Amino acid sequence: MNQLPLLELIDFSNCHSMTWFADGPSAEDLGMTSVNIYFPGNEIPEWFSHQSDECSICFQVPLDRFWNFKSLMLCVVFGLEESLTQGRGMLDGTIDYNYSILVDGRCIVNDQCHMHCIDSDHLWLFYGSQHFLWSHQMLGDQLHDSVSLMFSVGVDRAPFNVVLKSCGVHLV
Repeated sequence: MNQLPLLELIDFSNCHSMTWFADGPSAEDLGMTSVNIYFPGNEIPEWFSHQSDECSICFQVPLDRFWNFKSLMLCVVFGLEESLTQGRGMLDGTIDYNYSILVDGRCIVNDQCHMHCIDSDHLWLFYGSQHFLWSHQMLGDQLHDSVSLMFSVGVDRAPFNVVLKSCGVHLV
């Protein structure tokens, strides 16, 4: 696969005939960029090193690992609350959500995104190269042995039956 420096969005929402590759995209395939991918699914891939059943996750990263990672991958499961969905089918409109990445309490990324309404549980997969992340805001020198990395996501506007089920983070 050639590098895809201009690719920003791949939307497979409501496309139920795909197969997900367990290894995920490689940094070489995606280049120095950020990419959002949406597709049906209800579980964070097992290769994600940090996972939570909440809408946020926080963990420590050794300082040498933090300064040398190549890219960051985020994954969120958007689901339909079954008790609210019965007999209603898919609703029109979009799902508006926001996400933040904080390093030692300092916000380095705060962004808003949109996806089409869904007819089943879906994953949002985000790939951000180290270059993309640090272009948002440079961090000062760290004096600790590790840094605290926090990812959080929230829904701003969505049909009443859409819920956040889980999230995950993986450093490549």
